[in-house]
Amino acid sequence: MLKFYFPFYIEKRLKKLRYSPRISAEGNVMKLLSEEEEDVYLDEGMQAEENAFSVDYDVWIDEKTKFTKIEKYNGRLHALKCDKCNYQTLKVSKEEITQPATLNEEGELIKFLSCGYCGQKSRKSHRIAKLNPKASATD
Repeated sequence: MLKFYFPFYIEKRLKKLRYSPRISAEGNVMKLLSEEEEDVYLDEGMQAEENAFSVDYDVWIDEKTKFTKIEKYNGRLHALKCDKCNYQTLKVSKEEITQPATLNEEGELIKFLSCGYCGQKSRKSHRIAKLNPKASATD
């Protein structure tokens, strides 16, 4: 029961903390801006991260002093940080097995990555573990 209830409980508490009003340095209650309103305060790279669903930004504003605070949260989808623009907009565009794994040798998988913001393209090589003889005998 704890395995199912505890993550829900933690997520509920974190959500409550995330959306509880902030207080500015001057002691004023800050307002959380909507997704449409916050775009004015985010640069193009931050907007690209939000469009890729890898990061979600909350923008809080003190309406009296115009002080703003931007908070960064993990998004729903996973994206890597691009080496060129430093935004989390690098996603796998294609995967290719260059050497299949066998019972005797490891294989190789190449992931082709593309940045949704700056267009940087790269590729990473990954080793594929040898096939398990016990698993292939049961198939």
